[in-house]
This record gives sequence, C-alpha cells and structure tokens, in this order.
Amino acid sequence: MVSLISPPTNTLTANAAQLFNATAIANGVLSNMTFFLWNSTNSLINQTTQTKSGTSGSMNLLVTLPYNDIFKWNYQACNTLNFCASNA
Repeated sequence: MVSLISPPTNTLTANAAQLFNATAIANGVLSNMTFFLWNSTNSLINQTTQTKSGTSGSMNLLVTLPYNDIFKWNYQACNTLNFCASNA
C-alpha cells in the first residue's frame, strides 16, 4: 500500500522546489520505491528509484520543477518478490 502525503497531485504551482513525500507498507520486505512525475501532457519528466528495506518505509524527494504547469506524481513500492504497488 502506498500513501501519497504531499503535495496534492494535479496542482498548479509557481514554486520551483517541491518536496514529494509518500509512505509504503509492503506485503513482505520492501526492496525499493520509485518516484514518477508527469507534466500536463502526460510526459514523464522525472523517475527516481531508492533502495529500501523492512516492511514499511517512506521516500522524500526534493525536485526542482522545470516550469509552471500542472503536474501529476506517484510512487511505486516493490517488495523482494517483485510485487509492486502504487497509489493509482
């Protein structure tokens, strides 16, 4: 299970630096969490993966947005058996 904490998705922002935060609880042991960021034309503009361990974890990623737009974001968490889940 992945919970998106902040900021709200589909948000128009003029702030270039945004902290994207999510938590995950794994069915088993977490292996990684991946951040995805899309612009208003659904083009993927950022994908960042961090290695994780344990049955739960969080990921905080500071991203400088390249321009004013409406952005959508999500995190995907995968366990050691390659079962992955996201918030969508």
